[in-house]
Amino acid sequence: MILEVARLQHSKPRRRWNNMDKFAKLRGLIRERYKTEKAFARNIGMPPAILSRCLNCGRQWRGEEIAAACEALSIPLAEAYRYNFFS
Repeated sequence: MILEVARLQHSKPRRRWNNMDKFAKLRGLIRERYKTEKAFARNIGMPPAILSRCLNCGRQWRGEEIAAACEALSIPLAEAYRYNFFS
C-alpha cells in the first residue's frame, strides 16, 4: 500500500490536448515558411525561448509581437484571430 501511494505521488500529470493543439496551425505555418521556430523568432526580433513559451501557452502574446509575427508570415492583422494569438 505504501509503495502504491509513493508511485502515485511521483507520476507525471497528463497534458491536456486543448492546450497542446492551440497553436498547431501557427506552428505549421512557421515551419512551412521558416523551417524552424528559432529562425522565425530571430526574424521577428524575439528570443527563441520567449517564442517557445508563447507557443506552449506559458506566456501571452504582446501586441507588437503579434504585429511582427503577422507581417513575417504575411497574415493580415484582421485574420490574426484564426491563429489563436488572442486566446
